[in-house]
Amino acid sequence: MCEIPEDNIISCQLSFITIGDIDYDKNIKIVLGIIKEFGLDFKINEMSSIVKGSRDKIFALLNKICSEMNEQKYLVNISISNTCGCDEY
Repeated sequence: MCEIPEDNIISCQLSFITIGDIDYDKNIKIVLGIIKEFGLDFKINEMSSIVKGSRDKIFALLNKICSEMNEQKYLVNISISNTCGCDEY
């Protein structure tokens, strides 16, 4: 296990899923655009995205996603770790 950096670097795996929307691809692209805007280290996979950065920025990102997508019905699966991926920093 690695030490937690002083600036509270965390990793976050998230999956954004729209509920009852046929055009789900459009909403997923909006969320991916928000992730890219934040300038954090990220990797987009087929089933989820992994974002790494300061705890404050990660939670600000999650807040923005929830705010921007408020008009949609959605589910966001989130896993957060303060150790997974730390050794890369």
